[in-house]
Amino acid sequence: MRLGTRVWSVGKFFLLVGALGATFFLFFGIAMRVALRSREGEVPPLGGLTVNQATDTLAALGLGLRVDDNRRVDAKVPLGHVMQQDPGAGMRARRQRTIRVWVSSGPRVTKVPALVGQSERTAQMRLSPK
Repeated sequence: MRLGTRVWSVGKFFLLVGALGATFFLFFGIAMRVALRSREGEVPPLGGLTVNQATDTLAALGLGLRVDDNRRVDAKVPLGHVMQQDPGAGMRARRQRTIRVWVSSGPRVTKVPALVGQSERTAQMRLSPK
């Protein structure tokens, strides 16, 4: 067998191995993308729901709920209702992912002392921050 024929055969072999390897990695990438996308779902809007309602809604989709310890003041969202979530509504998330929510503490409540019958100076002193 001549050297030129042997080199050509080795070249064909490497070309074939390279083509098979490229095909493998192409289909492997496509299969992984499909497999991962099938385990994803769309995050529902949770704003305005109670914590129990949000938990039930997410459990039906295979998602978990984590309530942030810090409640936030919001005049528009009633006490004990979800006011914000992460990831947001409409985003895609893998199953069994935890959705973080912040719960409203309701509108800010300020106690005003009884000032009826007090002088103006006394009323100003009682209303001034300490």
